[in-house]
Amino acid sequence: MELKELAISDGRIQATRSSLNEFVVTFRDWQEQQWEISFENVIGVESFNVEGEELDGIVEEADSDFIDRSRKLAKEPDALMTCYSFRSPWNEESLMRIVATGCEVRKIAG
Repeated sequence: MELKELAISDGRIQATRSSLNEFVVTFRDWQEQQWEISFENVIGVESFNVEGEELDGIVEEADSDFIDRSRKLAKEPDALMTCYSFRSPWNEESLMRIVATGCEVRKIAG
């Protein structure tokens, strides 16, 4: 499943976990279905206490200051990356941003 197909609005992030180059988000949608979003080749994460927070959507950006900063800090100046911004329904602010090469979405059986 593609990330853009996932119903993000009115859902909540349940948990996050990270490893050397992967970042995983456990997400519960408005129908109480759980999903796991695995971000690959992660070089940057910015998060503001997202567990339990309601979301409005995810914006994917191919060019941003956060991508540039992440590339610089990871010493990967030419890496093709995407910034995935998890947005709050209450304002236009990002509650969490992840810079990665891609992601995989899978339904958690339950």
